[in-house]
Formats: sequence, structure tokens, C-alpha cells
Amino acid sequence: MSGKHTPGPWSIDPDDGGPWYCVREPGGGWIAQVPEPDSADARLIAAAPELLEVLRAVAAAGGQDRHGFANAAALQDDDALSHRVRAAIGQATNQEVTP
Repeated sequence: MSGKHTPGPWSIDPDDGGPWYCVREPGGGWIAQVPEPDSADARLIAAAPELLEVLRAVAAAGGQDRHGFANAAALQDDDALSHRVRAAIGQATNQEVTP
């Protein structure tokens, strides 16, 4: 594995040929296919690039506490980053996330 992924944003489309959701790259190429009853899984897969980007931003913004975890206090003081975190979670869960 090269460590690189297909850049996002990824989208979800119902597959016209069967009971599937297709996760697609920006150019329409296929990333994954998920059975229709598991559309929550398709949303989570499609949100992966944004979730990774936001996690990197969180890690860079606040440094780490003594246990090696991202500093949550720094996130609370950064409204723009906090908004991005809520938006990424909302994209993955299909629910609005409020502070």
C-alpha cells in the first residue's frame, strides 16, 4: 500500500443496477460499493477524506497532552476548527452536530 488515497470529496450515489450505494471520487470513479441497508457505512466511507483532514488539523492545532492525545482545550478555543470537526462528523453520520 502506498499510503496515498484518492483525494476527496467523495460522494454517494445509488447504483442503478442493483441494491447498492456507490461511493465515488470527484471524477465519478468507483471507490466502494455498500449494500443498500448499510447506507450509514457508505456515508462514513464517503466522509473519510474530510475526517482525515480535520483530524490532521486538530492534531496540528493543539499539540498533545502528556498522554500523547490532541489537546482538546485548543480545539475549544478555535471556532473555525471546531466548526470543521462538527461538519465532518455531520457528513459521516448524516446528522447535524451542535456545540
